[in-house]
Amino acid sequence: MKKVYLLLAALVCAFVCIIGLNLHAKTLLDDNIEKAIYYNNISSKNCSDYVMEKVLDERSIVVLGSSELSFSNSPAYPPKLFNYGNSDFNMVLMGSGYFQCIPQAINVGALSNNTKNNKIVLIISPQWFTHDGLTSESFCSRFEETNFVEFLKNDSISKETRIAVANRVNELLTSDPTALARVEKDERLYIDGSLNLLTRLEMAAYNSFRAEKAKFETAHALKSQDLPIEQERYVKAEDINWNELMLKSADLGVESCTNNTFGVNDDYYTTYMADKIASLKGSYSGASYVESPEYDDFRLFLDVCKELNIEPLIISAPVNGRWYDYAEFSKADRNTYYQNIRDICREYNVKLADFSQKEYEIYFLGSHDRSGKRSGTGNRQSAVLCIHIDQAPESSKHCNYSYGSGKCDLHDPFIKVDVGRRVCRSFDHTGDQRSAFF
Repeated sequence: MKKVYLLLAALVCAFVCIIGLNLHAKTLLDDNIEKAIYYNNISSKNCSDYVMEKVLDERSIVVLGSSELSFSNSPAYPPKLFNYGNSDFNMVLMGSGYFQCIPQAINVGALSNNTKNNKIVLIISPQWFTHDGLTSESFCSRFEETNFVEFLKNDSISKETRIAVANRVNELLTSDPTALARVEKDERLYIDGSLNLLTRLEMAAYNSFRAEKAKFETAHALKSQDLPIEQERYVKAEDINWNELMLKSADLGVESCTNNTFGVNDDYYTTYMADKIASLKGSYSGASYVESPEYDDFRLFLDVCKELNIEPLIISAPVNGRWYDYAEFSKADRNTYYQNIRDICREYNVKLADFSQKEYEIYFLGSHDRSGKRSGTGNRQSAVLCIHIDQAPESSKHCNYSYGSGKCDLHDPFIKVDVGRRVCRSFDHTGDQRSAFF
């Protein structure tokens, strides 16, 4: 009995601490909330329902991805492009390296009540779809238990889907036995309801404390940052000069890539590639993206979206064709991967912005990873335009090309976007060009 009293006393103390943290954090967040859109590198904000409720509204869209969403001073970094939230259209970025389909499925389930327009964007990268898929070590380094608990508590997601995601999470948490043991209790608490009363109270207290801790950390991290917003400049997305941005992008690419023919940033090439470039030839000859557990993870992501009535826009990024050819990664294999993504999007009837035909467009990609992506900002600008077009009211989408739905269909696997001329340009199977103007 004494142990019970001690546990209850500890729980009371914990809840008192939680209340104190909550009041302090809310005050700081209210004073610094504008910074939450700009500072994508403060990942704890993604675990705060209070922050997401403040920054997401009808004119905002959540964009999920991996390293391409990393904080940047590029002119095409979306928060900078839209003046850090002082705009009629904002993109709230969630993602960094190792955020793939399962972590992002969790984020969708956790934040579904905050997405006012029921639309999200997922940028998928071919490098996710290796034979082994997301590794346990990589997943553990990015696992956000607060959002996973919110995912488990979301009754709008079927029990079957929550169990499927939970089983996958358990597989990926094997490198962190402590977190795995705790998560298994969360699953029993919120899916099965099979924990005894004291363990329920213990987990409820722990989860509340962790959520308030994330809010507290976010508040102090935002307070310590400056906000470079131009208060007097309100950005309207329709007024952005895309031609000018493309010219700046091309200039930046030319300036950044001068010492190699792959379109790789000079510093990256010098540091990681130049000394061993000969040995890297053919280094991808045995690699493949045709079979991967990530495909099933992608389907789970789409299952979550479907059950929550959230409409996803999938953006399919290409590889660097010049580098992949040099490393002898099979072109046929790459094409099979792109087709796999198209097939899954058709299976789920979701929109797909397919950039696979941009493999050889130098400076198109703008991040680095083990696969030698290129320098440049064209991909961010193309993605921004795709997203903005997709979120625009139907009355403003004056397309003269009909494909299925009667409007420019980003699900068409042959669509390309000409950012400079704001044209959604598509090619049929014979190569004939068709255009839809916005």
